This record gives sequence, C-alpha cells and structure tokens, in this order.
Amino acid sequence: MLVLHYCARMAFTPYNGDLLLHLASYVVLAHRIETEPRGAYETAAEELGVDVSVLRRRIQSLASWFDVRLTEGRGQSLRLSDAGDAIVAGGSRLLLDIERLRESLAELPSRLALAYDGALGADVMPTLIKRVRRADESLTLSLLRLDADAAVDQLRHGALDAAVVRLEQPPDGLVAELLCEEHVMLAVARESPLADRARLALRDLARLPLAVEARDAHTRRRVLDRLATLGGSVAIEAESRDALLALAEVGVAVGLLASVGSAATRPPRGVVMREVSKLFGSTHYYLLSHPDRTPAHHETLRDALTRALS
Repeated sequence: MLVLHYCARMAFTPYNGDLLLHLASYVVLAHRIETEPRGAYETAAEELGVDVSVLRRRIQSLASWFDVRLTEGRGQSLRLSDAGDAIVAGGSRLLLDIERLRESLAELPSRLALAYDGALGADVMPTLIKRVRRADESLTLSLLRLDADAAVDQLRHGALDAAVVRLEQPPDGLVAELLCEEHVMLAVARESPLADRARLALRDLARLPLAVEARDAHTRRRVLDRLATLGGSVAIEAESRDALLALAEVGVAVGLLASVGSAATRPPRGVVMREVSKLFGSTHYYLLSHPDRTPAHHETLRDALTRALS
C-alpha cells in the first residue's frame, strides 16, 4: 500500500508517443550498433519493419524526453553514450518485466465488465451467469445495472467491456449485435372484457387504470409516449412483477410489462396475458461493444446471451 501511495504521488513527465515502442526500438538499434556500427540505423529499421526516418524520429523523441544524448560519433565510430548504455539496460529490464506481467495476467481468471438493462435483472441474468460458467469457468462477469444512455456513454469512454440494452435504434460509433425483440404484454383479470376481445386499441387502454413495474422506466416511457395524447396515464407503479400481476388478478388495474424469450412470465390462473407490442412500437435488445476494444470471450458472452434470451 505504501508503494502504491508513493507511485500515485510521483510526477510523471508526459511522453509524446508510444514510450514502450520507442524504448524497444532503441534496444534493437543499440544491439545493431554494438555488432556493426556502420549502417546500424538502416539494419535496425529493416528489422523493425519501418523506414529509417521513422526510427530516427523515435530515437530523437527518446533523447528529448530523457534530455540526454543517446549516441555519439558517426559511421564506424557510432557508439552508445553512457546515458544510452544506462537506458538500454534499464529499458530492457522494463520491457522484460512488462512481458512477464502480461504473461502472469494471462493466467488469472478473466473478468468482463457488463452493463445490463434493469428489466433483465431477475429474469435473465441468473440464467446468463450459469450459461457463462458452464461455457468457460475462467470467465467472471462483473455486472453493473445501467440504463441505455449511461451504458453507451461508459462504453465510449472505455469503462465497460460490453452492454446489453434496449434500444429502438443502435447507437452510432459502437458495434451493435441484435439479440432479440422485446414484447409488451398486457395482464388483465380473466373476467375482464379485454381478456377475450378480438382486437385491442390504444383508446381501450387509455381509459383504464394502468400499472407498470417501478423498476422498468423504459416500458413506462414507451407506454406513455403512445397513451398520453389519448389521456392515458400510469396509475400504479408496482414494486415487482408479482405485485403487478396480483393487481391485475383482482381487477384493480391492468398491467403492462416487458417480456423477452425465456423471461416470459407465467401468469396466475386468474390473469390472462396478451401481447400488445404492435400498439407501442418496436424495441430490441442489443449487445454493444466498442469497435476498437472487442472484449475477450466475446463469443462466449454473445452465445450465452442468445440462449438466455431465446
């Protein structure tokens, strides 16, 4: 803890470029200078697969950052300066330590930060976790409940590996894989005239006391967007899906709830469930990721989600 505290307080001079890449390039150049000074830049550049002008700029950037001369002499007399010798020794150790760190991290259990829509919490996420563990025991999901806007923002800033969200249209600048369509279900008492009416219209629902789940702000907005102009409103925000169905069963309100695949709710005997998605427009679940940061185990996650939502 003391070391971490000290490092956090250390001043670090920003480097204009890829410091590790430039250090590695200098180590290659140093080896060529030691074996054959004449033409060392050209042979080192060829080994690195870059133009010699690129290599020279990398070495100049390092020299400027360290504020020392890295080489002395020219042609056959080209050699490393004393500072250059020290930087090669320290840089080589640093590069080796970083490679060892990378290898050691590969042996640790993988962790994937996943944001999910709150409506999936009780219905889909337990199934998802079981399927992921079954497919890959080394993968651990770090789950964060976020709405779509917050998840998209955190993905763009690199705070998440992936997100499962409800959207009408996928966002720009992110990779969006369609998982499934979300359905809106109407829960009514079996004795209600709506239970067996051949066709339902928005005006039928606008006249009734409506209940939605308090946790599901997305469905609440989706319902009100269509019903507000007809005078409809949400009368009750139920604490849970079971509470919503209980209200519908006794006829206190009609319930509107979201449903996907295996999350489809089995109603009590006194409740009839009817799909009314067409009345409220189309919404889909997407798996989002950043185009420049495809998470490890992405296929495992996608396959598990597809099965959990099917």
